[in-house]
Amino acid sequence: MLGRTERAILCDVSPTGCRIEMFDGVVPQRGSTIVFEVRDPIYFAGEVVWVSGNEAGVRFTRPLSPEVSNALEL
Repeated sequence: MLGRTERAILCDVSPTGCRIEMFDGVVPQRGSTIVFEVRDPIYFAGEVVWVSGNEAGVRFTRPLSPEVSNALEL
């Protein structure tokens, strides 16, 4: 998935991670780093820690900032 843009649903979001559901069945591999774009200019990154079917668990590189938490309505 390097350099690819994919759409996903963020579920079970916490300050330190989330579960993602992929739309088209392309799921990142365990250990992959992914970058989320909520809206320009809000970005954050995480590492895929588990994969099951079309879902993956992501641990964020650092806890979400208040700005990102507000954008996600946490």
